[in-house]
Amino acid sequence: MAVLEEKIAELNTRHLPMFLSADFNVEQNNSLFDNVQTYMYNVRKMAPVTDTRNSYNAWGSAGSAKIIDIIFYSMTGIKALKYETVTNRYGGLWYISDHYPIYGVFELL
Repeated sequence: MAVLEEKIAELNTRHLPMFLSADFNVEQNNSLFDNVQTYMYNVRKMAPVTDTRNSYNAWGSAGSAKIIDIIFYSMTGIKALKYETVTNRYGGLWYISDHYPIYGVFELL
């Protein structure tokens, strides 16, 4: 996370609105995110329309809910409107990945 934050500081010297999204391989409440959450929001936690589904499904065998795919966004210049974990099976029994797709809907201010 420190490397990502250094790169953000290097590339966004004008403090423009930005997004950071990834499979971070740690739960969303991990202390790894303490610093980034001083200047970015987690859309899942902030959007007025959201869900609590896990993003990691282990090809359908995940025993406990793991939320390890996260979309962060700037605290200024962006408003979160919606977050969704897409759990569709797309017409079959197979999962398209070991993670469900996630997305956010935002308004640029």
